[in-house]
Amino acid sequence: MSDPLFGSWLRRALPATAMGPLQREIDDLSRVTGGERCAQQLALRHGLLATPGERPRGRHALIEQFARIYALYLSPDLDSGSPSTTTGAWSMDGHPPVGPELAMMRTWGSVRNAALMRQGLAEARSRAARPLHLDTLAALEAETWGAFLMSFLLVELHGRLDSGEIDGQQQALLRLAAPLTKLMTGKQAVTVLNELIDESGAPGDVAGPGLCRLLQHAQARPAWEGTANALAADALLRADLHDALAALMGRASSCLRSINEPRLAAAGRQAIGALERAALWLESGKERDVLEAGARRLAMTLARGLQLALLCEHAQWMLDHGGDRRGFAAALRYSRLPVDLVHEVDPELDRHLLE
Repeated sequence: MSDPLFGSWLRRALPATAMGPLQREIDDLSRVTGGERCAQQLALRHGLLATPGERPRGRHALIEQFARIYALYLSPDLDSGSPSTTTGAWSMDGHPPVGPELAMMRTWGSVRNAALMRQGLAEARSRAARPLHLDTLAALEAETWGAFLMSFLLVELHGRLDSGEIDGQQQALLRLAAPLTKLMTGKQAVTVLNELIDESGAPGDVAGPGLCRLLQHAQARPAWEGTANALAADALLRADLHDALAALMGRASSCLRSINEPRLAAAGRQAIGALERAALWLESGKERDVLEAGARRLAMTLARGLQLALLCEHAQWMLDHGGDRRGFAAALRYSRLPVDLVHEVDPELDRHLLE
């Protein structure tokens, strides 16, 4: 398994007895013609896209299925057709998905976004020889690690829900993290692929699957999903927000308990600080129009703070299990990117600006 993040996360999440057969299957999938439509067909067969297919039940079974789907996205010969809207398939009765069904489809979309970012970076990695290119690609690589870890956190939470291993705090986290992850990974995928196109210096499409086509896939979203603003409102304008924020803070704080590398610990504290400031701003009794105006930056701060905490946790695991420093490099690079995006807003002043 050539992707160090993908392989190491699976080794953390699955028992050793499951890893051997799954790794051989993923290695086989990486050599077949795959991409968007093949990944969707697999998901449709197994009920991951609001269809009546038999969905795998249990944490390990669901992780394995999403691992296969992710691997198909990384396989060669990504379908050159126009972006498909199957990822936004409505439920079979013609209505937009709701509740657990919606959360599962947002998980699918988030994993898809992370895979598109990885596919684009694979296209561009050969251009990392010069320092300027290296700096740009390292930042985009760190964003991709964060998107992957947050997306597969959703997969794990769904698996726990299926198997009855989930507690009330984890359920609250799942309800908040699903729209946050879809929002954040969607913005990350578009930004990363745009940057890679700019980095290539080539007009139009490039060799291989094509960065421009990957960007088209990243920009495609179902009509019912709405914009980043709609996802932010869905995440933050909810009755159980206090419990959900406590669950998110608890999960981020748990990431720091296993960290003993000083620089990772400092980056972890940075993540917790950003989350605490966001929570304080949200619960400070501001008027509704002020909260609504800052909702997208607030949601992105919660998402980026959680991503940084997950990066630090996984980096320490990689150091402890083989001494691989790539996770350490990803966490520290991410910590130098903007994480805390919250600032005071003045809606009245903004209205004057736009007159």
